[in-house]
Amino acid sequence: MTIFSTCSYSGFAANTLKQYLDADIAYCGSRNEPRKPSAKVIKVTSLASIQSAIREHAPDLVLGSTFERSIAGDAAFVALTPPVRGEFRLSSKPLAGTEGELSFMEDVLNACMDRQQRKTGK
Repeated sequence: MTIFSTCSYSGFAANTLKQYLDADIAYCGSRNEPRKPSAKVIKVTSLASIQSAIREHAPDLVLGSTFERSIAGDAAFVALTPPVRGEFRLSSKPLAGTEGELSFMEDVLNACMDRQQRKTGK
């Protein structure tokens, strides 16, 4: 799995997925400078570096924006950060608290289920 967002959103996603799904986070890209230097969170500033990371890690799941969706290939995708084009958003999705965490996990599980159904043709 690869994650691209601001440092706080990326950290939230990585910690939540690791805790509840024991997810393997192959790459965590941050659009802003991480608060503390970390080998796990890498600042990304260009679409080329994002494309390189996705190609190198060939993730099953990509979290990010429309930019990452455009190069995610057949990976499952979850919108985590703006811009998110091609869908209606009439309100902000919660990301904090119990409801936010449940909403996030629901999005991840549905994206993975949809990918699996596409792969198996069911």
